[in-house]
Amino acid sequence: MRLKVLFFTILFFLSGAIEKLQSQNKIHFADITIKAATQRANIENKNIFVDTYAPWCGPCKIMDIHFQDKEVVNYFNRNFINVKIDTDTPYGKRVSAKYQIAFLPTILILTKDGDTRYKVDKLINKDELLSLAKLAIEGPTNPRPINPPPPPPKKEVAITIETPKVKEDVIEKVVDEVDNPDEKILYVLDANAENLPPEILYEEAYFRMELNDGSSIAAAKKYLDTQEDWNTKKNLKFIFDFLYDTDSEEFEYFIQNKDKFQEVIPEEKIGRSIKILVENKLYQGIPRPEFERSKELLSLIDSEKSDKNNYHYFLNRLYSEGKQNEFIEMCHEYFKLYESPIQEISTKYIESQLVHKTGKSKLKSYLSLLDSIEEPEENYDLLLLYSKLYLRLSDKENALIKINKTVAIGEQANVDVKEAKKLLFRIEEL
Repeated sequence: MRLKVLFFTILFFLSGAIEKLQSQNKIHFADITIKAATQRANIENKNIFVDTYAPWCGPCKIMDIHFQDKEVVNYFNRNFINVKIDTDTPYGKRVSAKYQIAFLPTILILTKDGDTRYKVDKLINKDELLSLAKLAIEGPTNPRPINPPPPPPKKEVAITIETPKVKEDVIEKVVDEVDNPDEKILYVLDANAENLPPEILYEEAYFRMELNDGSSIAAAKKYLDTQEDWNTKKNLKFIFDFLYDTDSEEFEYFIQNKDKFQEVIPEEKIGRSIKILVENKLYQGIPRPEFERSKELLSLIDSEKSDKNNYHYFLNRLYSEGKQNEFIEMCHEYFKLYESPIQEISTKYIESQLVHKTGKSKLKSYLSLLDSIEEPEENYDLLLLYSKLYLRLSDKENALIKINKTVAIGEQANVDVKEAKKLLFRIEEL
């Protein structure tokens, strides 16, 4: 009895030690709201790091891997109050609205009071993540080269720009050691100032784009609100440079006036930007577009194939979100509409059906479905699925042909063929 108690005591402490070790190997995200994080941040005098994600977001899972890097873990746990927020939850949706989060993953570095310092709405690597954190904590670093050449003589110049109806001292730039004294430099010291002239707002937007703190979109909108005519070459280029979200007024204007934009911007560049913006919305945007909206967006990339491509997008999305019943129902609709389905959808559908007891007529219909695939790629997964179907049909001859080919292709591609070899053993026993 004493030995048993001792054993469980040791096991208890070991499990605690292992759990503690595992928690040290990743960023510690506190299960708290941003409001609670600001309270803690004020007490500890720290910035707040926020990772926004959703269960369906693939790039978010890659970010989770970066959050386990030893150097990243040590730096973030030491310097930040870390919070992770699921944007699919009601609270997450409120956070998304407050911080204008349109794409995932989006990471935020906030002040201890919850104001945005930096905002990045794309997948970044661990080095970029660490650099961003160090920029927030340590400030910019500008290493000077060893034994730099002597600088040319420069004049000290002070430039002050006076504008009507603007608060005093709102816009002023004192420039020390400027290469070209005639160069005009603008800098807005008060981003919240009202009645700034359009030229200042224009420069402010580009300046904030370089800051990478998420404020450039609002700054661009301020400038556009001053413009009665968006069709000038200057404004068309400006709108294009600040295109961000397919649900915005600027994007709608861009699509409706694409011919005017093509007079200013190369057609290839326009096409590339549309593709990036649409794919960002489809695969990383929140909220996720409904069926008709995704079809409309895909038509901007390829109008002829938008219907079929929309089914592919939506079916893959339902599958990745674990909405099995909706996936199966839409698959039936898809197979009726298209005689040559794509391999990815067909194999996912059949695999999901094979978990249930299936009669021979159904199994034969699945074989017919595989045979009808558009441009099939004879890879390990497809051949393995064929083998499973022939095994269930007790067709040993065809099952052996497919499974031997499966093993050969798998070994050639350095794929783990354990499942295929187990299946081979079962087929040989038929």
